Amino acid sequence: LWDSARGVFEGCTSLTTVTLPESVKTIGFGCFQKCSSLRSVTIYNREAEIASNSSYSGYYTFPYGIVIYGYRGSTAQSYVSSNSYHYGCYFVALDGDSDVKGDVNNDSVADVTDIALLERHVTGPGFLTGNVLVNADMDSDGAVNVIDLATLKMQCRLEREFVYHAYDCEKGDMNLDGTVDAQDAELLERYLELSGKGVLTEHSNGSYDYSSTYYTYEDFKVYYIQIDLMDLNRDYTVDENDLTLLRERIAA
Repeated sequence: LWDSARGVFEGCTSLTTVTLPESVKTIGFGCFQKCSSLRSVTIYNREAEIASNSSYSGYYTFPYGIVIYGYRGSTAQSYVSSNSYHYGCYFVALDGDSDVKGDVNNDSVADVTDIALLERHVTGPGFLTGNVLVNADMDSDGAVNVIDLATLKMQCRLEREFVYHAYDCEKGDMNLDGTVDAQDAELLERYLELSGKGVLTEHSNGSYDYSSTYYTYEDFKVYYIQIDLMDLNRDYTVDENDLTLLRERIAA
């Protein structure tokens, strides 16, 4: 296999993990589009050409929420850096050796990105291996489960209580006020109008809206938490289906 052409695996819902050897030099437009069960892709070619999501209208190279394993300084890492905020992908370094508890992406820091990755692993099928699997075992009992996830969330909340307190809220609570109501539905609708490229902003008059521009790294972290709260059906995609579920919950 020398390259993954445009849409070659499109719609393959049985795929859960994929390993692309060093011989694969190109990953084409929409290669893994609509692979709804795909959790992780490992890319061994440090210089593989990876099609950008925005380079071909209507095509997305990987499904939302994908975890990409690759080497630091590789095109795989560059791809995630360019696409993670809008397309929800995550990078885990194959050549990392972090021993920090909770650090499952091998960047030597335990933060909200690790929470998102660990939650994906715990809800299955699992994809963490090697030293990051050891790091994910927060209580060192030999098993990685919801207890480790809860421990990591608590650790991060203690470090940055405001940012992480979203995890104390239930699904659908967009403005983090402890209740799921019509205002949350309006915020989710606004988010979808912006094509999923917004950060929640509180105005001086107490109202909320989604800004289409990112400002700081803190905004990015809040954005990741909001994605988790918006994804009501847990399919790692925020869309009209989630808005419908939210409206039904409010009406009930």
